[in-house]
Amino acid sequence: ITGFVLLLTICLFGSHTFAAQFLFTPRASANETYTDNLFLTNDSTEDDFITTVSAGFAMQLLGRTSGLDFSIDPNYEFYQDYDEFDDWGLLSDLRAWVNPSKSSTLELRNNFRRTTDPVRRGDQVVVEGGSVSEEGDTTVRRGRETYYRNRASLNYTHQFGREDRFYTGFNYGLLRND
Repeated sequence: ITGFVLLLTICLFGSHTFAAQFLFTPRASANETYTDNLFLTNDSTEDDFITTVSAGFAMQLLGRTSGLDFSIDPNYEFYQDYDEFDDWGLLSDLRAWVNPSKSSTLELRNNFRRTTDPVRRGDQVVVEGGSVSEEGDTTVRRGRETYYRNRASLNYTHQFGREDRFYTGFNYGLLRND
């Protein structure tokens, strides 16, 4: 009965079915970092090797006028000498967008990070296609305590003419230090 109902639904509403491309990419990594200033002080001489092992995936669901990108990478950090700092981390990214018309785009982004790494490299303010987002961390950490960071944005863009554009957006950020 279920098969018959499904076949009947496809036949009757076949012109209204949606098509999308689904891509799935598993990934794994391992890296080794050496630091000669583990405690981030001016006179620290403590050094250590930090091994980070990660396994995660990225997926995309792409339609003609909309899409979804999602990735998640849990990791574990092993300290050679200071194993009390061994900890889990997580990095995830989400981006969803829809084009309600030929000239309009509505986009949602979310980035979540859980880590003990006090120095986040590559943080900056980014201007992309009329969109401004802050990707930096203005705090100065003095230790290797766990912190959580979540950044979210909702943006709407409408192109009126070749050089005329309307843009509005909402940015939200959360930083929680343990």
